[in-house]
Amino acid sequence: MPPSKLQSGYIAVLFAAILSLGLALAIGTVVAQLKNSGALNRSFLPGSNTTQQDELLADRGALLAWYQNNAYALDSNPGQPDLAQALSQANVQLNGAAVGASDLVVSNGVGYHVFAFWFPVPGATGAGLVCQSTQNSICTSVTFNPGTLNGALANTPYILASGFAIESLFVQQTRTNMYRIADLLVNYFDDQNANDADASVGNNWFCDPGITAALPCYGTEDVPPTSATPVDQTAVPISQTVLQSMIGLSATDTITAWDPDTFITVNSYVPPPPPGVTLLPPYTVRLNTVLPWGAPLTVNAVSE
Repeated sequence: MPPSKLQSGYIAVLFAAILSLGLALAIGTVVAQLKNSGALNRSFLPGSNTTQQDELLADRGALLAWYQNNAYALDSNPGQPDLAQALSQANVQLNGAAVGASDLVVSNGVGYHVFAFWFPVPGATGAGLVCQSTQNSICTSVTFNPGTLNGALANTPYILASGFAIESLFVQQTRTNMYRIADLLVNYFDDQNANDADASVGNNWFCDPGITAALPCYGTEDVPPTSATPVDQTAVPISQTVLQSMIGLSATDTITAWDPDTFITVNSYVPPPPPGVTLLPPYTVRLNTVLPWGAPLTVNAVSE
């Protein structure tokens, strides 16, 4: 076999090995996060009857289906949700099982609640969810305490229903949408720059009231006279701008995965430069939204 083919085959095998390793590490990271969040945590003790197992699985399935449609309202609440209301709306029939819910948990930047369903062991006490760790007075992980019976841990069958996977997906969907808007903004900038006869580096196609083809300026940025640090920024919902028609957005592009509860905003305002100073690229447009638990999610469109 020619040396070039041998080398090509070796590279292909090496690439496949690297790809497999990277995939394994990625899956391991996701599984670790899910375990930490309680999304994969369940316990069916040896000898537990099938009826109890089926009941716990049914409870979790119904609760998570409801969770997905109510994630924004649920995780905007830092405290425990109204259990009676949640079970009623989710049509959960406990059939002898007990239920509990955590306060808001924030892990890896994702906010969520954890619900626990379990069958109490007669005589056991103390069963329920427990915050395992905190940071800045906010719970970062929860675990289930099976309770104690005669001084030992009780054999309590339980299952956890965690919103971590649901909220993680919504965050990723929203971030992807914001990156798409940022790409369209940069494409618009590049197209106008390419068609500009002067090709001046001083033209900010993101925001310049003096240039007809530039995008309108949105938002504000107030800077104290004695400081160069902005202290107040006001953005504008993209749905209230003309950006949709100018860069090619649909109505669904301007909202988050939690629609209709939240929307994506834009701030392209640029403070006037000091006298004698010319602004030079790269220029930036800030896209932002506020996640249900109050954290900002920001993506910047930056000219090349």
